[in-house]
Parts: sequence; structure tokens; C-alpha cells
Amino acid sequence: MAGTVKARASLMLRGTTMLDPERTLQVLRASAGAMRGGRMPTVTTGIGDLGAQVHVVREAEGLLWMTLTSGRQLATLCTFCAHVWNDAGTTNIRVGGLDHYRTQQPRLFQLVPIGPATIKGMAAYRRLLEHLRAEIIIEDPGARLTVSQESRPR
Repeated sequence: MAGTVKARASLMLRGTTMLDPERTLQVLRASAGAMRGGRMPTVTTGIGDLGAQVHVVREAEGLLWMTLTSGRQLATLCTFCAHVWNDAGTTNIRVGGLDHYRTQQPRLFQLVPIGPATIKGMAAYRRLLEHLRAEIIIEDPGARLTVSQESRPR
């Protein structure tokens, strides 16, 4: 994935569904919860984020705040929010756009950068968004959802 780290951090799931907002949040919550424990291989991407897990850390009306942590919650790799709202009879969904994330960059002699910076846990995060998209489409086959890099309004 080309671009700056900030551009890559804007990766999000966006779209609309005919599910009501509360049901959509239930699907997101259950799907995020299923990504840990027995289904860990779904988000395991190798040595860098072995056993990555998703946790819902806070909830409010139409919002879920989530974290992606390394195995056994030793380190928080990134945090993001799921926002669900109703607009003219359709439910809008926006999951992601990383709020906080950790980067790493290969260095020569631990001093000179020799490659682009990468976001820790990015592969697991991308896989999570695709998983959430698939779960919502199972509930509502007519849902129009995309996973793409976009800047979101703040």
C-alpha cells in the first residue's frame, strides 16, 4: 500500500445498510468479539502482531471505541472507532480511520532509515475491516460497503 503512514491510517469501512442502527452495532460488537480467542488466526499476520486481538473498550449511542492489541494485551497496536447512524431510513456505517497507531521503520545501524515507516498491526486491521464487511453482508445482502483509504472529516 503506497503513500504516507497518515494516508494509510485513513483506511476505513464505509457504507450503508438497511439494518437498523442498533442491530448493526450488535453485529459489529459480536464480530469484533469473535476475532479473539479461538478465532485468533483470522487476525494473526506473523511475528509482528502474533495473536492480535480486538477489544471494544467503550460504547455510546451509535459509537463503539475499539483497540487492536498484541497477544495477551501486552501492547496496543492501534485504536479506532465505529460510528453508526440513521439517515433518511438507511443506516450509515463508518468503521476506522486509525485514531492512534504505532509505527516502525527499518534502520541501518539503528540510526539511518532505509525503508518506509509501517503501521504495527496494519495487516490485522485490514483483515478485521474485511471481516466486519463480510459479517454485515451476511445479515443484509443488499448492504453497500467498501474498505478504502479516505480522509475523514474531523
